Amino acid sequence: MPFGATLTYEQDSKALRKARGAFFTPVELAHALVVDTVKSPQATVFEPSCGEACFLAEAWKRLVAMGADEHAATRQLFGCELHGASAAAAHIRLQAIGADASIEVGDFFDLKRPFFYDAVVGNPPYVRYQDFSGEAREKALSRAKEAGVALSALCSSWAPFLVVCTEMLKNGGNLGMVLPAELLTVGYAAPVRQALASSFTELEVTLFDERVFPEVQEEVILLVARGKGGSCGGSIKLRRVRSLDGWEETHRDVCDIPVDGSKWSSLLRAGAESFAVDADSFCTLGEWGRVSLGAVTGDNQYFTLDEGRIRLHGLTERDSIRIVPPGSQHLRSLVYGQDEEACCAASGMATKLFRPNPDDLSGDALAYIALGEAQEVDKRYKCRVRKPWWRVPLPPKPADLFFTYMNDAAPQLCDNRCGAFHLNSVHGVYLRDEVRACGKELLPIACLNSLTALSAELEGRQYGGGLLKMEPREAASLKVPSAQLVASVADELRACRSKVLEALSDGGFQAAAKLVDPIVLCKGEGMSVQEAESICSAAGVLSHRRHLRSKRVKRSG
Repeated sequence: MPFGATLTYEQDSKALRKARGAFFTPVELAHALVVDTVKSPQATVFEPSCGEACFLAEAWKRLVAMGADEHAATRQLFGCELHGASAAAAHIRLQAIGADASIEVGDFFDLKRPFFYDAVVGNPPYVRYQDFSGEAREKALSRAKEAGVALSALCSSWAPFLVVCTEMLKNGGNLGMVLPAELLTVGYAAPVRQALASSFTELEVTLFDERVFPEVQEEVILLVARGKGGSCGGSIKLRRVRSLDGWEETHRDVCDIPVDGSKWSSLLRAGAESFAVDADSFCTLGEWGRVSLGAVTGDNQYFTLDEGRIRLHGLTERDSIRIVPPGSQHLRSLVYGQDEEACCAASGMATKLFRPNPDDLSGDALAYIALGEAQEVDKRYKCRVRKPWWRVPLPPKPADLFFTYMNDAAPQLCDNRCGAFHLNSVHGVYLRDEVRACGKELLPIACLNSLTALSAELEGRQYGGGLLKMEPREAASLKVPSAQLVASVADELRACRSKVLEALSDGGFQAAAKLVDPIVLCKGEGMSVQEAESICSAAGVLSHRRHLRSKRVKRSG
């Protein structure tokens, strides 16, 4: 029986497991980590947040296989589990194979540690910072700080778990953990990366081409850290595995990593063709201007208005302002102007935002406000914290460009030619005065190149369904053609505009990039055709992996 099967739904439903960040580990993962971490038949092994003791069971088998006495091996296993029913199930599981362990029921961060361990292996609970709050977070951050690592309050629960687990190792001990891939890239994990690089002689990361946890959209990695008390010297071993079934390796390498806590993004592109992300004529999008979040209404269904609802409620031009409709599919072009706005309106999309002037309220606007209060829109969080509740905060002026931050292929820029404000389904880009004219006209075309797409794969984050998401800070770091490069190929970009529009309509980003790469990468940046094709290939490899990891897990047997 698979682990997790001994508990009834009432004892441990999916919702209850999610609330405490518990996701049962496939046996193949536990076996791989135990083999890589437990190196002696005398090793003491600890599993934090042990659930039903998948790792402890594999550790007992490993110890016995290396020559340990079965009864002695039992006395070398230790665990901790917050959930009492899971701890009881762990004992049942272990006893079924002739093993047992000392498992303490309680909060991991309250543990009294009488001694240290040769190996710590496990799958820390994963609770996002939004839900990782209150006393639990304060206790976890305090314990991590005691262990020498100060973490941001924005961290998810796995980070302090990993830090404290490291503290529990003997000198020379080994750590093996199932972790979210955000360890490699997110800002709040910088002190964790720095601590790992300076605390272990050898680091190894395993990445998967396909998703391995059915219930988790986040990409998962395996981390093995060996030889506590040493330093990795700025290098890390990397291996890629296609899937759990067969454990087929697709790549193995040794990569350089920064020891100061900076991102380990190089691991994500290892195995792809080499590329020049530091191209001389490329800069960051943030150097063109400021990337901004969109407005949050609190209730789009109420505040956003299509033509039918405007007529139904008798609202006039003075009761609303122009917005780009929620979503981003209608921005997969180069321009959002009056023609595009009219097309959206004709198809029933909301192109207006209810936002009357408080000093000049019409009778129909007052009636619409009363309707909102009858529907208790005014009591929703974003509404009840602002006065008046029905006036959505907006920036002083519309953005120059829209940036699609949730993407199946690659992010795109779109010229805001009709002066519409944007909601939080897209980002806005406010260009610097000296590059505004050039940026509005040509940057959306110039950014349809493979190097910018590759940069997005490295800077962005994977979300459900294989979508690539870029927060404003990540979007500001996106590598895009510089103003000088764009100016140098301006005539060529203008000349191919109609073909690019046709390509976007028929084949999407990849079709457009085939037209733009020769102009931006070859003529503008000075790359050879082979170098440009190499970059296109690398972007394709990473995009393919992202979509593979989005697929539902298929397990043999």
